[in-house]
Amino acid sequence: MPRPPRFTASVASMPGAVYSPFTDRLRDHTGPLYPLHVGDTWKAPFEGARMQDLRAEDHPGLHQYCDTRGQPALVDALVDKLRGRNGLACERESVLVSAGATAALSCVAGAIVDPGDEVLILAPFWPLIRGIVQSFRGVPVEVPFYDRVGSAEEAVAAVRAHLSPRTAALYVSTPSNPTGRVLPGDWLEALAAFARREGLWLLSDEVYEDYVYRGEHVSLGRFAPERTFSAFSFSKAYGMAGNRVGILTGPAPAIEAARKVGTHTVYHPPTAGQLAAVEALVPRVADLLSDLFPEEDVSSTRDEGTSVLAVPARFPDGIGRGILRAQVFRYRTAARVDLTLTHNRVIALADGRPTDRACFLNDFKASVTLGPNATTLPERFVTQVREGVRGALTAVEAHNRQHPQPWSRIHVTVAEAEMAGR
Repeated sequence: MPRPPRFTASVASMPGAVYSPFTDRLRDHTGPLYPLHVGDTWKAPFEGARMQDLRAEDHPGLHQYCDTRGQPALVDALVDKLRGRNGLACERESVLVSAGATAALSCVAGAIVDPGDEVLILAPFWPLIRGIVQSFRGVPVEVPFYDRVGSAEEAVAAVRAHLSPRTAALYVSTPSNPTGRVLPGDWLEALAAFARREGLWLLSDEVYEDYVYRGEHVSLGRFAPERTFSAFSFSKAYGMAGNRVGILTGPAPAIEAARKVGTHTVYHPPTAGQLAAVEALVPRVADLLSDLFPEEDVSSTRDEGTSVLAVPARFPDGIGRGILRAQVFRYRTAARVDLTLTHNRVIALADGRPTDRACFLNDFKASVTLGPNATTLPERFVTQVREGVRGALTAVEAHNRQHPQPWSRIHVTVAEAEMAGR
């Protein structure tokens, strides 16, 4: 007699929604609400990464399938990011773009967990990781950790206490979700050495790498690259949770195994989300340059591929116009910025009207190369630019001391010309 249809025991034991109890309690609360239980952001993505910013005429294939590894431009950009920022030695074959970090870790579980295998999970933990392990018939084993471990030796001892012959992997979250704790590099190195001795895979959840307020984030894959899967996401720092784009990197053969799981489940993450992710990795040159003039209202417009910033730099008692031009050469998600201050024609006033008399201020040039995901300008470059502008100010002030018709201000324009590739 055939058996009746039923659900698997592992799925039956999983909760249907991990945050429902919190939602019910919040609904009945009458005071102020501060929901911290979901890792969503309060702000929208930056301009250029919102869905309304993507047009099919600008992105051929926007509504079509793409490579199951990920959009080629995004994969190339991620190689640069993972090498430069995280210190991971990776190639294109070591990267998989996934439908969020949730799908990335699911692909890992599908690739390395056999029925009955145990995965050690440092606790407290992100609740979905337990269900991910159960989905692939694995056994999640909680390891009390973040609220009680105080050294590298204690970290290894805590994990060793839960080791068994069925242990296949160790899941580590740093910065930790939900505690926010950032594990020091020597702790991670000790855990990596332990995993190597015991023949374990390492699952490194680094989704909150941008949220470090004390200490320094170090990628676990630096210490055991041959056995570490590292997961990242565009959801948190960029307000792109709904775009569903995550990153998985690790040994090339292991990534290929994980790719098989991804291909047979979600196939690939949304194409539009991946295109937005490329923009997220490009240094925001306009925003960074505006930081040089924190007291000014810097506006930006785009016309036929050229972004023009109007930066009014007020000069005492004069009127004029200078050109501060930034030419940006982009290669993947790196950028070289050449900044020049030239032809600073300052026109003196006579009875409130410009005269023919003009003065050309000293020119200066400054250059800088920005890596992927750059968020600040190098201090040396900032100093060079500010000294150049200060020199122009000094020249104007000297003129005003010598002439009866002073200049009231100078207007500096930053023209940013993007050149794709090289």
